[in-house]
Amino acid sequence: MRREARRGPADSHPDRTSHITTSNTSSTPLPRSFHPDSLLTHPSGCKMAMYCSTQCQASHWASSHKAACQELKETRKCTNALDKAEGRPLRNRHFIGDWFRQIPGLNFNVALLAWKHRSTEECPYILVQTFKHVSSSGAPAGTPHLTALTRDQWKQLIGGGESEMEIYETDVESSYIVCFDLENPGSETWPRRMSLCMQHSMTADRMDFEVHLKECTDAKSFPEKIVAEAAFQELKLAHPLLVSSLVKIPTHFGHRLSAGGVIGCVRGLRGASHLNDTIGLFISKDPNNPKRSAVELADGQVRSVSDTNFDLLRIGTGRVDLHGLTGAAHLNGKRGTLLRVKPGSLERVVIRMDVSGEEMAVKFANFKRCVEDAQT
Repeated sequence: MRREARRGPADSHPDRTSHITTSNTSSTPLPRSFHPDSLLTHPSGCKMAMYCSTQCQASHWASSHKAACQELKETRKCTNALDKAEGRPLRNRHFIGDWFRQIPGLNFNVALLAWKHRSTEECPYILVQTFKHVSSSGAPAGTPHLTALTRDQWKQLIGGGESEMEIYETDVESSYIVCFDLENPGSETWPRRMSLCMQHSMTADRMDFEVHLKECTDAKSFPEKIVAEAAFQELKLAHPLLVSSLVKIPTHFGHRLSAGGVIGCVRGLRGASHLNDTIGLFISKDPNNPKRSAVELADGQVRSVSDTNFDLLRIGTGRVDLHGLTGAAHLNGKRGTLLRVKPGSLERVVIRMDVSGEEMAVKFANFKRCVEDAQT
């Protein structure tokens, strides 16, 4: 049954977003508070599209709405009748928006997923789905599950036609559609399926940082964590101005914004010398000793390591000297810049040599930080 493009009487919630066609913004969704209900107009046929002026209404009617209005009118009658029969009247749709905003982190996670799946062809559709019972993964009933969809997949899910989609004429650069398919306890009187158009509130660079941070925190295996953290460090180097502004305010990026980053190498241990020259991830400072840090190792263990025994790599900027090479002994004593952890390896890094500009992969045991770099 078609449900996406349903529109009823406007509610007055100040945070609600209305999908309004305007002459100035070319169908950009605007906050409801910008357009009091008394100032909105809508076609007398479908009563679903909403406009800020008669000029906007006339323009949209001529460009596309004329062909769709009658079908939308029939859709509205059909869906309203079905919702009434099911005990899910359209007037209760505001409960969905309230529920969406009240669950900690849900709105933000949807925005991140939308940003990750953005394209130049259409704005992303993010499905927020809940179930009556415990999911196969063990998540409790009512736990939101997020999925990125295409426009056609959402249309197929709601059983709708093309005319139901035309009301979302949005800016693909900044907009995304949040789709709801809810069966959680407490939603029995809400419309089961509906959608909202939303806009990103952060700059593009900041959204990139947030997406990479989520990939870091969501990574499960140690290799996945290394890949995610290395990508974050490369992004950090590409946006020094944003980093300089973020370090001045409390953020959730933590030590990742520091010059050293979080990827390092264990050095100089005596009691556990087998761990020397292995890669590790800085987790936090040891709460019991400010001169030690909690470090996650490749085997998954987290150990307290003295700061003098954990050398942060400073990916992209770290200055190193080579030593102990046998196959390329002529490079011993030469200097270079540590570019990255070698893809697919936890034992080597890629270094660009100063003299030749050549990039080469070396083991952790075959380089050490320059004295002047180690002092910064």
